[in-house]
Amino acid sequence: MKLAHSRSLPFRLAAFASAAVLAAGFAVLASAGSASAATCSGYSCHGLDPEIYGCSATSTITVPVRYDGVQVATLWNRYSSRCNANWARGQLTTAGLSAHDTFGITVTTTDNQGYEFMCYPGADNLGVIDEYYFCYGLPAYGGTQILYTDMVDGTKKTTAVIYVYNSSGSFLASTYLMTDSASQ
Repeated sequence: MKLAHSRSLPFRLAAFASAAVLAAGFAVLASAGSASAATCSGYSCHGLDPEIYGCSATSTITVPVRYDGVQVATLWNRYSSRCNANWARGQLTTAGLSAHDTFGITVTTTDNQGYEFMCYPGADNLGVIDEYYFCYGLPAYGGTQILYTDMVDGTKKTTAVIYVYNSSGSFLASTYLMTDSASQ
């Protein structure tokens, strides 16, 4: 005996495939929406990864790092108005890579809650207010990637610093960028 509403096998397979495609589309939309939504603001962003927390940069200040007139690295102080937070980014230039230079970057601020310090290489996305002891004594980075620190509160003055070392590990050069506040 057949049920009144039974369908053929090809029809059922087509309906199942359509439902699966539709469900996959909703899953992609849901994950894209949650990835772009900022989940921290200002002080609550300290020690968190800007990419993971949806804090895209809305302004960036850039400065070259030079040694003997040659640019060996670049430093960025980035700010997200969505998250009201800053972080530092750094990268070696072709000249820095050719010389086998390495670098480390920091970003700091003093806000109403106290001093915040983030660094790379070092801790990543721990949510701590001071990463100094997580990065002290770690080797500097010497590759081609653009690296960045975790975030600090962007409501007060922030300072991003890059330190460049030569191939033997001796200090070569540094520079810094300061921002006044969230009015960047």
